[in-house]
Amino acid sequence: MTYEEIRSAIEEAHPEALFFERPSYQAALIGYTDEGQAVYDREKCIECLMEECEGPVNAPPADDAWTDAVDFFEFNTVRALPYMGKHAPVIREPESTFTVNVPT
Repeated sequence: MTYEEIRSAIEEAHPEALFFERPSYQAALIGYTDEGQAVYDREKCIECLMEECEGPVNAPPADDAWTDAVDFFEFNTVRALPYMGKHAPVIREPESTFTVNVPT
C-alpha cells in the first residue's frame, strides 16, 4: 500500500489520528494501533532522514550519517510526541510487542 492509501484508511477509521508532517517520514508509516494512533517504524524513519541528507551540500560524512540521523530523530521527533496529545503517532521500536494493524 502507498502512504496515501494507508493514511486515508487510518483517517477514515480514526479521524482524530495525528501524523508526522515531515515528507521524508511517509515511507515509515506502517499502520495504526488498536487505539487509532498512526504507527511509524523507527528504523525506517532514521533511514528516511539519512536519505534526505544525501546530496553534495549537506551530506554528512558516511561514518556519522547514522548517528546524526538518530540524534535528529530523537531530539526533533521523539521529544515532540508528548506535546502532540493522546492521538500522537507511535514509534515502533524493533523490540515493540504491541499489535500494528495494517489497512487492507
